[in-house]
Amino acid sequence: GSHGHISASANNAYVIRNRGLMFISNLSEAKALAYAAERIFPADKNGPGALELGVVYFIDNQCAGGWGNHAREYMQGSFKEGVPGQGYQSPVYRKDVIKQGARALNLEAQKRHNNDFASLTGSQQDEILKDMESGKVIFESGVSSKYFFNLLKTLTIAGVFSDPIYNGNKDMAGWKMKR
Repeated sequence: GSHGHISASANNAYVIRNRGLMFISNLSEAKALAYAAERIFPADKNGPGALELGVVYFIDNQCAGGWGNHAREYMQGSFKEGVPGQGYQSPVYRKDVIKQGARALNLEAQKRHNNDFASLTGSQQDEILKDMESGKVIFESGVSSKYFFNLLKTLTIAGVFSDPIYNGNKDMAGWKMKR
């Protein structure tokens, strides 16, 4: 299938390998996250996008670490729907929300287009992401797809501009674009 704006010649560069994946063991789910991140932060004339910057490895490593496990955060109930300013309250770990979201990206893609998320066109990917952003996609677990989308967006931007020691911002290319 076509990969939106990623040219076929460059395509081989985007093989998702288990290079430093610490949490997501399913490569097609890792790939779904990688391509979703690319739609959130695409390559353009100013520089590379999330794919080329290796943002998926940053996301994965964050899930494996303290962020994904809510280290130093209060995780006991009760979990009520908070007022908008309170943010999300849930017993589900962030790492599991990301994992469920990765699965949901592929499930939605299969349901709608008989294909994995990474193999869809850019506009097909955007459609699914927009439906997640507005909370229309229902996860089996009952976790809000909107919450997943917001986490993914935050992680993507963080991965683009993080210190490369955390496995995103490959070759510091994210920083070079900020000039």
